[in-house]
Amino acid sequence: MLSLPPHGETSAKIAGRVAEARAVQAERMNGTRLTNGELEGEILDKVATPDQPGQEVLRAA
Repeated sequence: MLSLPPHGETSAKIAGRVAEARAVQAERMNGTRLTNGELEGEILDKVATPDQPGQEVLRAA
């Protein structure tokens, strides 16, 4: 119903979180505008290789 109060976070709060995440990505990628979803090959291996506990989780999945 339209008269009920909104639930969850506001769009502005979510947009703020997205902006923060993109800033972290930009710093990690040395200022490129690539997002995590656009990473491939060697770059992906460099920034997203799981550590030992992460590898164990992936093997168990």
